[in-house]
This record gives sequence, C-alpha cells and structure tokens, in this order.
Amino acid sequence: MKDLRTVKNKTHYKRCNLTKEETKALKNLQKEKQIIIRPADKGGSIVIQDVEKYNLECYRQLSDTDTYRKLMGNPTVKFLKELEELCNKGKNIDVLNDDEYNYILNKHPRIPVFYCIPKIHKNQENPPGRPIISGINSLTANLSHYIDVLLQPKVKQVPSYTKDSTQIIQIIENIKWEEQWIMGALDVQSLYTIINHEKGKEAVFSQLRKVD
Repeated sequence: MKDLRTVKNKTHYKRCNLTKEETKALKNLQKEKQIIIRPADKGGSIVIQDVEKYNLECYRQLSDTDTYRKLMGNPTVKFLKELEELCNKGKNIDVLNDDEYNYILNKHPRIPVFYCIPKIHKNQENPPGRPIISGINSLTANLSHYIDVLLQPKVKQVPSYTKDSTQIIQIIENIKWEEQWIMGALDVQSLYTIINHEKGKEAVFSQLRKVD
C-alpha cells in the first residue's frame, strides 16, 4: 500500500513524450476525415488508408448475402427478452446462481460495431479486410465469456487442441521427421461466420462427451 500511495502521489506530474510539433500533427490527424488509421492484420504495422477504399471493402464484405443479411430494425429488445427467459430457466433449475444470472443478463447492452483491419500481407495497394465485430458490453458479451470459462478446461483435453503457433512449433520439434512426409496448412475463409449454429453445437457436445 505504501508503494501504491507513492505512485498515486506522482501521477499529478505527467510528462509528454511528444514535441509540440508532433502533438499538433497528431491532433490534425485525428481531425482528418479523408483517411482511416488501423493496425495491420499481421506484422504489427500501422496502416493509413483512404476512407473511400476502406468503406468499399466494408460494403463488399457486408454485401455477401451468404454470410450476412440486412435487418429491418434493431432486434436487441427481442433478443434481450429471449436471453432473460433462458436465464430465468437456468436459475429455476439451479444451473445459474444469482451472481451468474446477474452477470450474464446485461439489461443495458451496447450495439456491436463492425469494422475491418487491412491484410497488407496479401495486397498493399488494395488490401482485403479482416472483419471484426467489437462486441464489448454487447448483449451476449458476458454470456460468451461465461461459456468460454466453462469450456476452456474441457477444450484443452481434446486431442486436436493447440494453444498457439508456439505450441505447434514445439510439437513439430519433437517429431522424428520422415523423408516422404509433406507439411501442409489450411486457411478457411470466413471460418467462424460460416459455422452452422446447430452443427457447431453438435460438434461441441460430441467432443465434451469424449473428454468426460
């Protein structure tokens, strides 16, 4: 606590690490309406794009009627009612306790925001965009987190589970490689958006039965 108080006492002094010219340039960039600044999909670069090109890529993706469909109105009220009914059912059969019920049921949700981050490793002039949905504090954000917490311990028991690229490298390093073997990789386009909900649930249930 003594260390924390020391840090707190020093917060009144804030030293800017930008020059006056850099600060002015940054403020001017913030006001610029003809460009959009996004992080690159890979590599950690910063990308400055023409707004018109960026918008065209977003429209192109959202025009894919196999993946998206235009809504006639905001369905949040309807979905909130459905979520509340599910939470009440879960509470009544003792699946959810009071804390879980209150956490999952977000009665004042924020509407998620769609945006794209440029894949400059594929095309630097007209990069395709990786679609991102910013769902922070949205209707199902807490529900998704709750399910993730429940599934994580089970998912790690599935034989095909790999945490990240580093783990894959570690696995490969321990394999005695045969001369006739060939290494391959698969890249699935729009992986999560094309998963059928019912089939996705069946796959989860199937794997859970195996690890239980």
